[in-house]
Amino acid sequence: MPSLKITDFWYSKLIFILADNNTILLAAAFKKNHTQQKFIAFEPEKNNFLMLKKNCEINYLSFVECYQKGLGEHQGYLNLNISTNSNRMIHSFLSRPGTQTADKVEVSTLDAIFFDRPQYLSPSLLKIDVEGYENQVIKGGLKWFCQLDNLAIICEVTPYLL
Repeated sequence: MPSLKITDFWYSKLIFILADNNTILLAAAFKKNHTQQKFIAFEPEKNNFLMLKKNCEINYLSFVECYQKGLGEHQGYLNLNISTNSNRMIHSFLSRPGTQTADKVEVSTLDAIFFDRPQYLSPSLLKIDVEGYENQVIKGGLKWFCQLDNLAIICEVTPYLL
């Protein structure tokens, strides 16, 4: 399989699904290249979600659908562990030093959202950056992945969280 760069997707008309708090940066870059692109973003933490929505609004990114929920292996609710250090954006469903447990947040699976829905059978890119919970997100999408002909997955990982 050939190597791909993220710029290989710039002119794609397909769907980009992002479980990542850097959605706004990618969406803004891609917006300049194709108006038919669609982004679907997931952010479970309330303040980050509000910031995501506001950034989409002020940058005219109406093609970004934002959902205030996390992704995982099972549907339900999980405690979100909020970072207490200087980087307040790093939250995880995994408990680790430097976090405090916050309220439970809704969690869904890629299968529950996208499986067997024709409009979601042609995504180009899935970017996952969920602070150590990447494996669970992937497990929650296995049925949907089997329906797809082609999908690039970018997975940002922090080794000590795996």
